[in-house]
Amino acid sequence: MDGGEIIKVYTSRFDRCFKCIFLNPSNKDLLLLQIKEATGISIKDFNYSNVERNSNNIYVKRKILDTLIDNDFYSINIEVNGKNLDYVKPRNTSYNCDTYSNDTKVRGIYSEDKDIIQINYSYGLKYNEPLRVYTISDKNNNQYVKNFKIYEINMDYIMDYWYNRNKQEVNIDMVKKYKYFIMLDLKYDDLEELIEITQDERIVKYMEELKKVNSNPKYRSLISEEEDELFIKNSLIQQGEKRGEKRGEKRGLNKGKYLEKLEIAKNLLKDKMSIDSISKYTGLSINQIKSITL
Repeated sequence: MDGGEIIKVYTSRFDRCFKCIFLNPSNKDLLLLQIKEATGISIKDFNYSNVERNSNNIYVKRKILDTLIDNDFYSINIEVNGKNLDYVKPRNTSYNCDTYSNDTKVRGIYSEDKDIIQINYSYGLKYNEPLRVYTISDKNNNQYVKNFKIYEINMDYIMDYWYNRNKQEVNIDMVKKYKYFIMLDLKYDDLEELIEITQDERIVKYMEELKKVNSNPKYRSLISEEEDELFIKNSLIQQGEKRGEKRGEKRGLNKGKYLEKLEIAKNLLKDKMSIDSISKYTGLSINQIKSITL
C-alpha cells in the first residue's frame, strides 16, 4: 500500500520482469540455476550477447530486452510465453533458426559442436507433462542435427503442485522438486511460504531481486508496457473474433477473421502506429500490412 493505493506486484510470469532479474549480471548464479533446472546443463560462465546490438534482422530487433546467453559450447535464449497463441511457436522457431544461421556465419563453419537452445516457460499448453524437449527429428526420433533443441516448461502443470499443496493427495516433494520454476510465478507472501517449505537461500535472493524490480520505476514502466501490449492484443483478438464470427456465417469463419484483422490494421495505420507493432498485435505479415490501401 502507498497512500492507500494498492501497488501491483509483477512476477516473472511477465517476460520483461524475468529478464530484468535474470539478465542482471549480478544474478548470473540465478540464471545458471534456471538453465540447469530446465536442461540439466551445468554452465560455468557465459557472455550476455545483446540481440538489439548484434542482429541485423528487423524482426529480432523488435523483441525488446531479448538477450542470448553465449559461450563456446552453448547459445541459449529464454522466453516467457504467457499464452499459447497460434503465432508463438512459429515466432520462436523463426527466431531460433535466425540464431542458428547467425552463429554459423560468425564461426564460419558448419558444425554441430555448439548447441543452439531455446528455453520456453509456457502457459496454456494442452498436455499434462512438466517438460518437453523438441528436436529436429523423424518419427523414429532420428535427429537431423543434434545441436538444435527446444525445452518447453509447462508452467500451468507445475504450478498446480503449488496451488494444491495443502491437499492430502499432493506430494510436497513435487513442490520442492520444481521450486525454482514455481518461484517465478509467486508474489511475496507465497514466496515466503515457499522459502519456509524449502529453506532455500537462492529463493531468498530471488525474492529480494523481485522486490528491487517492482520498486524501480524504470523497470515497472517496461513491464507495464508489456502488460498493456498484452491487453491491446487480447482486445484486438476478441474484437476480430466477434466480428469475424458474424461475417463467417456468409463467407466462412477464417476469412472473416482475416478481413477483420485487415480492418483493424487499416485503422491502426491511420493512427500512425508502426507496421512492426501492427504485425505484432494482429498477426498479419509485414507484406500484408504494406499492401493495405488507406
